Amino acid sequence: MKKASLTQWFKPLTLAFTAGAIVIGALDFFHTWTGVETYLDAPCTVTTARWPAYLPLQMGLIGTVVLVSWALFRIYVVDRLVGSEPAQRLPDRIVIPLTMVMVAAAYFLSAALPGTVNQPGIFFTLYTFSLAFVLLFLSGHQATAFVIVGFAGTLAETILLSPSINYYEFMHKELFGRAPSWLPFVYGWVGVFIHRVSQGIGK
Repeated sequence: MKKASLTQWFKPLTLAFTAGAIVIGALDFFHTWTGVETYLDAPCTVTTARWPAYLPLQMGLIGTVVLVSWALFRIYVVDRLVGSEPAQRLPDRIVIPLTMVMVAAAYFLSAALPGTVNQPGIFFTLYTFSLAFVLLFLSGHQATAFVIVGFAGTLAETILLSPSINYYEFMHKELFGRAPSWLPFVYGWVGVFIHRVSQGIGK
C-alpha cells in the first residue's frame, strides 16, 4: 500500500480508537455502575460495580474494527452502487459532537427508564426521527451508515450476549431476548460518526 494511502487511515483510526476508549468506555462504566449492564465472569474488575479494567482498550479496538469495516464497505459497495458522496450539508464541527451527544443521551435515558414499558417505543421513535434527520440534513451515505452499522452492531452484540459466552448481560432484553431496545439507536449514531471521520479514506 502506498504511503499516502496509509496516511489516510492514521487520523480516522486514531479518532475511532480514542472515541471508543474514552467516550464509550466511560458510558459503559456508567451503565455498569447504574445496573443497566452486568459483567458476569470478567477478570480484572474494578470497584464494586465489577467493571473490567480493560474495557477502554476493548472499546477502542472495537471502534477501529468498525471503522475499517465501514470504510471498506463504503469504498467497495456504497460508492460503487450510488456514486461518491455529495458535498456535506453540515460541517464536521457540528455533526461529530452531535453524534457523541446522541450516543451519551441514549445511555443516560436508558438508565433513567429502567423497566419502563414505553422504553422500546421511545427508542423506536428516536431511531425513526434520527434516521429522518440524517436523510434530510446529512446525506444518503450517512443514512446508509446509520442503518447498516445500527443493524450490524446490534446483531454482533446480540451474538456476544449469548448465555453460552457468559460475558455480560443487560437488565432489559427487548430485542431477541438478549439485547436492549436502545442499541440500534446508539449504533446508528456511531455509524454516522464513523462515516464522518473516515470520509477521507479512499479519495
